[in-house]
Amino acid sequence: MKLKELMTNDEIRSLVARGQEFGFLAISQLEQTLESADLDAPSLEKLSAELEDMGIELLDDDAAGAREAQLAEEAERPR
Repeated sequence: MKLKELMTNDEIRSLVARGQEFGFLAISQLEQTLESADLDAPSLEKLSAELEDMGIELLDDDAAGAREAQLAEEAERPR
């Protein structure tokens, strides 16, 4: 399945938008979204490669959680 076809799914489009906004996604988020969209393993691999090409890092849950905490902390700091 091509990225253009994958992007017709609202959940996937939302996930990609989140990745573009923050610069990363948890791999588990990607897997859950593709599972709920009933997509196969080759689609997961294709989307993973496309996300990385877009500059969106795919992180394990621990690394993604740490990055989210860091972003939250930075947002709370006075400027």
